[in-house]
Amino acid sequence: MSTSPNQPRNKADLLSRLDAAWADLRTALAAIPAGDLETVRDASGWSVADHLAHVTAWERWKVALLRGESRAVSLGVSEDLYGSDDTDAINQAIRAASVGQTAEAALAAAERTHSDLTALVTTLSDEDLRQPYGQFMPDQPAIEGDPTLLGLCAFTLDHIAEHVGLLGEMRPA
Repeated sequence: MSTSPNQPRNKADLLSRLDAAWADLRTALAAIPAGDLETVRDASGWSVADHLAHVTAWERWKVALLRGESRAVSLGVSEDLYGSDDTDAINQAIRAASVGQTAEAALAAAERTHSDLTALVTTLSDEDLRQPYGQFMPDQPAIEGDPTLLGLCAFTLDHIAEHVGLLGEMRPA
């Protein structure tokens, strides 16, 4: 994982950018007619609920990281799958677990998780955020070149922006 050019400078900048990214996500969702929320798909066949469940799962991963909890459990995957580092397979498992979830339910879960993440970030100092994120994983050895927690959060911002773009491309199935 390399450093994102979108890396926030400090906690205040991070929190501001997280708020802005979440506002962009809400704006993208509001652009989809309410009657279409359950039927539109992107070019890969993902629904609104799929996108929201995916973003939520990866934000839960960061919450688990900050709490020292199992990242595999936070993603809803087995330890073996998580340990494989096969992101595509992990993402497929996340999507499969969200089948049948409504966009409304997925958004409610996303809002709760995002609130948890921002609340946890507010408890950290700027110095905490400049540490390699591996320090928050006591069960795993630190990896040389691990990005800082600020760097990891930059990937969160990029990830939300990616899904905002994909939501903007949604079309009726």
